[in-house]
Amino acid sequence: MARIYYNTVFTGHGGRMRPDPIQVMQNAIETDLVFNCFHNDGEDYNFVGDEVITCYFRDVDDAGDYQSVGTFTAGVGVNQFTWERDASDVGTPSLYKLTFKIIPTSGDADLSIVTEYRVDEVPDGTDTPLPPPNVGVTPAEKDWLTNALAAYPDFASLAFDPAAYGADGDGTDQTTEIHAMLDAVVTAGGGVINLKPNGVYVLDDTKLIETDVYTCFFVPSNTIINGNGATIKRKNESTNNGALQSSVVSQDEPAGVVSIVFRDFIVDGNKANQTSIGANIENIHLYNSSGFYFENIKSINAVHDGYDFDSCTDGVLEKCHAIDCDKSGFHPSTNTTDVVFSSCFSSGNVSATYSTTGGAGFSLVATSTRITLLNCISVNDYNAIRLDGSNNQVIGGSITGFERNALFNYQNVTKCSVSGVFVTVGGVGANHVVSFNAAQSPSKIAISDCIFVKEAGTFTGKVINDLPGQSSVVGCSMHGFNGRAILCEGDRYVEIASNLINSGAYSPIDLSSANNATVVANTFITSSTGRKVRNAGTSPTIKNNNGEVKSDRGLATVPSGSTSIAVSFAATMDESPPDGSIQCTPRDSLGAATNWRIGAVNTAGFTITLDTIPGSNVRFQWLVAEWD
Repeated sequence: MARIYYNTVFTGHGGRMRPDPIQVMQNAIETDLVFNCFHNDGEDYNFVGDEVITCYFRDVDDAGDYQSVGTFTAGVGVNQFTWERDASDVGTPSLYKLTFKIIPTSGDADLSIVTEYRVDEVPDGTDTPLPPPNVGVTPAEKDWLTNALAAYPDFASLAFDPAAYGADGDGTDQTTEIHAMLDAVVTAGGGVINLKPNGVYVLDDTKLIETDVYTCFFVPSNTIINGNGATIKRKNESTNNGALQSSVVSQDEPAGVVSIVFRDFIVDGNKANQTSIGANIENIHLYNSSGFYFENIKSINAVHDGYDFDSCTDGVLEKCHAIDCDKSGFHPSTNTTDVVFSSCFSSGNVSATYSTTGGAGFSLVATSTRITLLNCISVNDYNAIRLDGSNNQVIGGSITGFERNALFNYQNVTKCSVSGVFVTVGGVGANHVVSFNAAQSPSKIAISDCIFVKEAGTFTGKVINDLPGQSSVVGCSMHGFNGRAILCEGDRYVEIASNLINSGAYSPIDLSSANNATVVANTFITSSTGRKVRNAGTSPTIKNNNGEVKSDRGLATVPSGSTSIAVSFAATMDESPPDGSIQCTPRDSLGAATNWRIGAVNTAGFTITLDTIPGSNVRFQWLVAEWD
């Protein structure tokens, strides 16, 4: 009978066992569980002999009360206790939760209730200690954990070679052979698959995952694929390419997988040779999965998405490519959280069919959270980045050659940031570089330290369109654009500060009539014509901006036979001077008049009016003092 060793940490005599999270243990129906116990400092916890250890179990669905399956004691001076599992104790071989309670006979009460463990049925024969996970670890435990982690089963020792199953990667249909190998990987509980260097495996999507969901290449948990430059390709007119969902590479279980690594291979969706197209025909698809790492994977020619992650968490994609995929290149979709895309490359993705329905080189949906794009590149994608969801961030990287938008929201977006991105624009027509959909109520967007440059062509759109409320644009440079740089439309509490804007537009910064509590400050603005900041808003703060027109002076004369004179500014003001900012001083006697006033103030000028005809010319020295 094999034994499973589970290392358990005590905080002291009668202290709490650790870790607290549920762990899945590999176990046969009559396999013992041997628990090794330690103090936080890594020293053995040696029982003194008065502890009574009680084991309880409960069905995996938490139905019913916990039931005792035995009370036993640990030996004096040892740091182990053993639960001898027996089929009569726990019924049928299924999943159960075990709870151990440690009670010293001399104590007044239970000192702790130990964490729950799940016990699963797998082939007998394992005799390897399983350490606790790295959760809540104190510094004193680190050395012990380092040693304990080395005791995990070495899945790398379970190597699988497709050639051993008759798949030599010669570019012919090898579905039967590859599926036989993958079935063996599933039976083994994982392993390492080593593909033939530069081999080509053509596969049919005949593996049924669940109703109307198929794949060509299925991967179980605890699996590493070393691609060695090989290609996994969907065969021409694959059998189930008209299904609800069909992928080239996917998980083996509908419930999801954990701990998978993909390295150095190409996934080819062969979209040119698929005519019966279902709803979701992707290259790589994971659902409800976690703990995945992709490195140097190239997904090309997908019928729909190059990579699709649905309800996944804790993943990293590094130096991966998505090229010529009809929908989105990288798609962290519904409820996906905590995924990092590092130095990934997207090119030629999003056909016109999906250009207005959220398709993008990198497409983050409204329910995605804590997604990070780090130093990623988009080249010639119809749309580069769709930024929906919350707490997502784009850091560094570059965008060039897009046809519609470099960055946009399709659904709701909030609490997201974009920093350090270099965007070049060349002849993309009347679309906007960054565009927010006000109908979806976006908010709390921070754009900082980005560079936007128009290199060629005529661009009549805006650099940043409909900047939402509670947002900021700080430290950005915008060069050579014909249209407005920033439009704030119907929003509140916006900060535009420390930017460099070189635009040929009449008003590079445009504040709407509904805009309140906006700050435009410390920004260098150049424009070929007109005012630099169009202010139709309520109580904005506009100050310390180089290039804006907010002062003027001159001499105006009311003719002897008239009561007023219209004064024009030398250049249009960026906004109408507020009350008190225009000073007028008569240089001559008012003649028959006794009073004068200033009125009709606007961005172009104002009017000086006397209460009666003066009878002689009256000169006025006037000054518009700069205001905050």
